[in-house]
Amino acid sequence: HSNSRVRSDAANALARLRLKDGNEELRRLLTKDLVANVRANAAPVLGATEDKQSFDDLVLLATADLDLRVRVNAIRALASLKDPRADDALLKHGEVLSQRISTHGLPAENNEVLEIATTLGRLLAQNEDHKAVAWLRKLSEAFNHTAPEVELALVRIAPTAYVASFGTGDQAKRKVQETILLDWR
Repeated sequence: HSNSRVRSDAANALARLRLKDGNEELRRLLTKDLVANVRANAAPVLGATEDKQSFDDLVLLATADLDLRVRVNAIRALASLKDPRADDALLKHGEVLSQRISTHGLPAENNEVLEIATTLGRLLAQNEDHKAVAWLRKLSEAFNHTAPEVELALVRIAPTAYVASFGTGDQAKRKVQETILLDWR
């Protein structure tokens, strides 16, 4: 359709219904449409319908599209595809973005990094991926250990290492209690 609003709304409706009927057309919109909102609305449908054919395009958009909405929706769609091959590209993109993050930095970049952390936690669950864990630990420190998305990703990827990071015995109990009481957010 020539009206971008109609294309965008159609993609949004398909996402809500989780219909696979339009996936071929949605893949075309995802990669070729000039209107960011249309691309942003196509990505969730392809994720919700677990359209494996869109994997490469979603990785490209998640890491290189100029529009934040498109990148974030592509990142979320990759989480829905559950394909761990996305981890390297997302981790590299997250590393670049996290260099520009500060606690008083751009909220949009912070949110994008948190989306990447969440997706890596889902894609690499109980994988003990050392590169992802190292990046997430740096990210946790950058956010002063106040970003639950990062902490959950760490727990999902390396649960034993996460618990061990608190220490052992009474020292660990005290550290956990302090964390809960002082950083209850």
